[in-house]
Amino acid sequence: MGKHFDAFWQICWVLGCSFAKEYIGTKYEPLVYLTGRKPREFEGMSRGEIEDLKKEIENARKEKLEKAKIRWTKIGERQKKQSNKKISASSKLYLYWLGKEFELYEPLSKWLYGYLKKQYPKSEIVTYDTSKHYLSKFLPRNNLLDTYETYAEYDIKPDVVGFIKNIKEFAFIEAKIGAIQLKDIGQLLGYCYIAQPKEAFIISPKEPSSSLIKTLEFNKNLLKYSKDKYIKIGKWNDKNKTVEYIYPKNGK
Repeated sequence: MGKHFDAFWQICWVLGCSFAKEYIGTKYEPLVYLTGRKPREFEGMSRGEIEDLKKEIENARKEKLEKAKIRWTKIGERQKKQSNKKISASSKLYLYWLGKEFELYEPLSKWLYGYLKKQYPKSEIVTYDTSKHYLSKFLPRNNLLDTYETYAEYDIKPDVVGFIKNIKEFAFIEAKIGAIQLKDIGQLLGYCYIAQPKEAFIISPKEPSSSLIKTLEFNKNLLKYSKDKYIKIGKWNDKNKTVEYIYPKNGK
């Protein structure tokens, strides 16, 4: 537990300063240290008066300490409330968008199953919401590692993955709630460069941003991740549970 100091010279005295020790003397040393007063101020005081002075000083210190605790508690609570308001507002917005995006995973998984079944009718198709799992951990947990053993090291999290088991291929979907931006393409493009899926989609219930469409008009290769493989941009129709291809228009 630390010591309480009322004056700078007290610190010097504790550190062994010869001038401070000479100044204090020995007769009233504890009292001078306790009160911070000059030694001559205690001349002529009775033992009872000195004891009363000690109690008075001790009570005054306790009172100041309690007031300081109350003050800093209030300051801490006020800062916490202000911080919570900021965090709460941003957290609520984030959770709202996250919840809306999460609602897309199941219908997109069903849509992807129908799409792949149509494209690869002789293959066994399974689709999953993989948004919470790294692909490298998802495969062994779902008995897919024997089929996709070469993908066991892929620490990526596509939102939805469709597995075309007979040909050992898969398809990715990245879901977005807002207008698809160029930065959103970059995330999926990174997944595609690593894993080289047979097909890849980025889908939102909103139209893509106009800046993205203009960019793609001049550089279609921004969506390219392998020879003859491009990310497809789609708009989700929640009423019909279908995807309208935005780019390329025919989905090819």
